[in-house]
Amino acid sequence: MKILILNLALVFGLALVAQPIQAQQGKGKEKAKKEKVEKQAKEKAEQELKEEKEEKEEKLQKGNAYGKDKGELKGKEFGQQRAAEARAKQEQKQKELDSSIEHGKAKVKEADEKIKRSEEKLEKAKEEGSISEEDYKKGKKQLKMAEEEMKKVKEQLERAGEERERAMEEVEKRREEAEQYKEEILRKQEELERK
Repeated sequence: MKILILNLALVFGLALVAQPIQAQQGKGKEKAKKEKVEKQAKEKAEQELKEEKEEKEEKLQKGNAYGKDKGELKGKEFGQQRAAEARAKQEQKQKELDSSIEHGKAKVKEADEKIKRSEEKLEKAKEEGSISEEDYKKGKKQLKMAEEEMKKVKEQLERAGEERERAMEEVEKRREEAEQYKEEILRKQEELERK
């Protein structure tokens, strides 16, 4: 019995001694894990800084200005390509603007029709006596507000259309001037070649 008690005491004592050791080992593992995570984060940050620095150096070498990366094109050819790209971009913007204006006009027309239907419905309800005078006045007030908003939107669309027309006229004027300038240069070149 004494041996059993001694064995139990020994096992219990070892268990008590082992727990702090295991806890310290667990803390050591946690600390090692934390250090590993910190090390990985530091390496990742250093890698990102390195990549960012490389990108900046690359950008400095490449440049931002048009013409830095012409490829195989030279002077005049590159200029003509850029001009063609600019014209295509301008035409695309004009198409988008036209589409937007047309879409807006369609929405305005749809809203006008809806306001008219609502007004007819309100008048009919008043004649039938299915709404009170107070509700009728509220409805009329709301319709008037909606009409005023639609008027504002119509004016904005008209202004946008007018601005578009002015811009188109200006573009056409500049194209004509450029053509005249080009013809003048060609004429002068021909005169120089004849001499």
